[in-house]
Amino acid sequence: YTMARFPPFYIWFLAWFFKLVTPSLLSLWLFPALLSCLTLVVAYLAARRTGNRSLTFFFTALTALSFWPVYAARYSHPAVLMLFWEYLALWRLVCFVRSDDAHRTKEAFWLGLTVGTGFYTFTAWPAAAVVFSIPVLAQVRQSLKKKWLLCAVYFSTVLTFLAPIFRHMEKEGY
Repeated sequence: YTMARFPPFYIWFLAWFFKLVTPSLLSLWLFPALLSCLTLVVAYLAARRTGNRSLTFFFTALTALSFWPVYAARYSHPAVLMLFWEYLALWRLVCFVRSDDAHRTKEAFWLGLTVGTGFYTFTAWPAAAVVFSIPVLAQVRQSLKKKWLLCAVYFSTVLTFLAPIFRHMEKEGY
């Protein structure tokens, strides 16, 4: 993390956005509003992957009209990225759970990539990472001899993204 002790993704994405749009107070407020709209799209994709149209509509409408996405769109704060990343991880989790055995290792990698990069979004992400790791462990618990590769792929991907954070923590003397 930086000297401010915030994960860097929000600052990096905001800097990238400022390269596209002239930095101003309007563009500072526009970025979280666009991110909130993108969160709605990712929530739709996560619900759509379940295959149930009524659930997709209900989930997307609930996300669009609920308090947190509307509230988060008003402030330029790193916590805005947390909700987007949670829905992105939920989408990858649904893809992992609904995939067949031939594609499950690939989906474990993508879920691990999403959960691993989530540690760079907001400081509360470790709690979400535990929740997203439980279904992977549940899959492995069913048949440890056959599905150990899923667990290895998932956790090695997550730990790959945690290694720089652990290195920084060691360097700073946490």
